[in-house]
Amino acid sequence: MKTRNRREREFQQREVEFLDLARRMIAEGGLASFNMDRLAEATEYSKGTVYQHFSSKEDLISALAIQSLGRRVAWFERAVRFAGTTRERMQAITAAEEIFVTLQPLHFRSELLIKVDDFSQRASEERRNEVEALERRCFGSIQTLVEEAIRLGDLTLPAHRSVGDVIVGFAAIHIGTFTIMNSFASLYRSLGVTDPFRALRDQVAVYLDGLGWRPLSNEADHATAHHRIFREVFPEESRLAGLAE
Repeated sequence: MKTRNRREREFQQREVEFLDLARRMIAEGGLASFNMDRLAEATEYSKGTVYQHFSSKEDLISALAIQSLGRRVAWFERAVRFAGTTRERMQAITAAEEIFVTLQPLHFRSELLIKVDDFSQRASEERRNEVEALERRCFGSIQTLVEEAIRLGDLTLPAHRSVGDVIVGFAAIHIGTFTIMNSFASLYRSLGVTDPFRALRDQVAVYLDGLGWRPLSNEADHATAHHRIFREVFPEESRLAGLAE
């Protein structure tokens, strides 16, 4: 039993080493130039050993996404626990996303990739399921806040709009912003947008105001609340991301 436990620990430690090295290689050379042969060459292990851990390049990218998503889930859950109004806690979700894409830029690109059918089918079913489970937990945090806001009277939805509609709209603003930041950065420059995160916060505020989610922008100092969120909920992460003031 001790030998088995030791081997399992060594297997997990080796997998973390592979993932850390792969992340550095992709950050330096890009995703297109990365492959399993290059990873094996950069380690003291054989290509066969690498394939014991990951069935394909796509499987490895999914494993990287799982690592990052675990952090994202933890940050979302911290945001939900913030001592503020339901709307301020939605702001905390946005703050968590700002930190996430700043500190984990590779994840957003890999997250888009693993949604492509051809790519996702090359990842193991186990890892695909784990990615989906973590994503559900992220959306679950947002759902918790929407439902609490309705229960407290901070938000009243008309009959034609569901909780799911609110969640999808909120997510779309963030995904759209980060897609432009990642793939169409020149668009921001050409339009004179110098602070994409500030633009994101403004768009979220307009969206939540449109839903009638109280307190509205003219009823509270949401800018101050955002700084307080960085200071109280994500002090170390916001400092590392260069977002703390």
